[in-house]
Amino acid sequence: MNKIYMKMHKPERHSTKSTIETLFIFDFDDTLASTSAEIGVQGLLGCGSMDPGFGHWLEEQNILYHRITKPKTNPFYWMSSANFALYESYHKHYNINDYIIDYSRVGSTKSLEISPIERMINYFREAQAEDSSETIILTARSASKIAYSPALGKTIDCNNKKLIQDFLKVQGISFPIRKIYAVGDSNVHSSVAKAKVVLDHICALSPRDILFFDDNILNLEAVDALNHIPLNTRITTYQVYDEGKIKKFTQD
Repeated sequence: MNKIYMKMHKPERHSTKSTIETLFIFDFDDTLASTSAEIGVQGLLGCGSMDPGFGHWLEEQNILYHRITKPKTNPFYWMSSANFALYESYHKHYNINDYIIDYSRVGSTKSLEISPIERMINYFREAQAEDSSETIILTARSASKIAYSPALGKTIDCNNKKLIQDFLKVQGISFPIRKIYAVGDSNVHSSVAKAKVVLDHICALSPRDILFFDDNILNLEAVDALNHIPLNTRITTYQVYDEGKIKKFTQD
């Protein structure tokens, strides 16, 4: 991917022979596509009961939510994936375990609007065309074909991998579903689960370089931290923001 390398960095050559030269890893939401998907969040108190001040706290942090699911005894605050990522970025200041998440409006195709982030779609095409490389999609969406909605108290149909594959097909990109990794069902935080997938690919493929594209700070932090492990792979992380702008991520 000459264009991407010229724009971002010139990789150093390593003496270690690798199975592939470069592994390109793309997030989906707010990286390859903008969607109308919403994530529901209900704040809890330490005792496990609903936090009546949760909405006020969100407003104080400038975390935007679109609406509140009623009844008042079971309120869920629905926000975009970008605002949910902002919410999670406050994990050092707010107990991240004290909430319930509803992903039921993420994987359902009913009334879901999806539009490509053109610059990133072009990068994705270039990555696929690059010799001696591998490209995968790594999303925090669920891999399950059904999702339980705690707001509604029932399960709904969803198929995130197929949704992503069909979206790419509309963009003229044929992409195998086996290369779409969805970690939303993991019993650890999605940032940790993403880092594990990256590490598994390093062990399996021994790439010389990894280029990782994501909008979520926690995901970027977790994957970038793998550089502290003695590996022959160099990982470069890029934050995607404002509909396709890219900047190299640093822990600072």
